[in-house]
Amino acid sequence: MAIAGVTVLELKIDFSELEAAAREIKGLANEVKFAQARTINDAVFAAKDDLNVVWATNVNQRQVNFPRATWHVNKATKENLCAELVEQKSTILRAHDEGATISAQHSRALVVPTSDWRKDKMTNTHGLKASARLGALLARASARRTVRIKNGRVYVGKRGGLTLAFVLKAAITQRADVPLTQTFNTSVTRYVNHHLVDNLVRILRASHFLN
Repeated sequence: MAIAGVTVLELKIDFSELEAAAREIKGLANEVKFAQARTINDAVFAAKDDLNVVWATNVNQRQVNFPRATWHVNKATKENLCAELVEQKSTILRAHDEGATISAQHSRALVVPTSDWRKDKMTNTHGLKASARLGALLARASARRTVRIKNGRVYVGKRGGLTLAFVLKAAITQRADVPLTQTFNTSVTRYVNHHLVDNLVRILRASHFLN
């Protein structure tokens, strides 16, 4: 199982002993694979919820549901016992997990909002509100009077004065501050250990291998 897209981690679970035992009984191997696939999928969905809690606990901003909105689960099947948790359209989660240097790509500089500017201007899933971003401010008819850019700093008129809203940087360093890999490993392993046997028994009873 993996957090993929940009791959953050990979966790392999050894089912070889269970599969070897299942092959000894005609028809049982197929039911075992169903149980494995169901347990793997349920484990990844449970881990997704746990990761969202860890994010909200460690990241001091209003984007508490950002991981839930960003990650997508590619489910395992009995033919392919591999489930993926994919980070879509972003590398933010990986950066917070591993640490990274984030460089400007399609623009000359990264526009970094200050903590004061971010107050009351954040959405739950998509960061700074569109109306509070630099592009939106510069598009206003009043921009010439209310926005000042000097020495890599952007000031915005507020209450009769100017407040520092953004800093322009060629790159920023994101420290590893959210233990996503560790949480994923712990959550998936715990879920599989607790639920695989129950799922297997339930499926075997439904298939009349067990009474």
